[in-house]
Amino acid sequence: MSIAAAKDAQADSGRAIPLGLALRFLPLLATDAERYDVWTLRWFTRWLSDTLGVTIEQAAELAGCLCELPAEPTTLEAIQAMLG
Repeated sequence: MSIAAAKDAQADSGRAIPLGLALRFLPLLATDAERYDVWTLRWFTRWLSDTLGVTIEQAAELAGCLCELPAEPTTLEAIQAMLG
């Protein structure tokens, strides 16, 4: 259902959904490890390319939080804080 909602949001705007909105879909995919990995890697790659001045340390910290997200949904708040 969350994948359909994300695709609808993208279709409505005619472009990729904002990173902040896409991030909120990730915990909804946490029960499906394969889809979670695919969507999270896509989100992370987009974040890397869209964010100027990212350090390897910041990228590693964010990647670690994304790894924890399925088991610890409150990690979403830490990720949002990292993104500003």
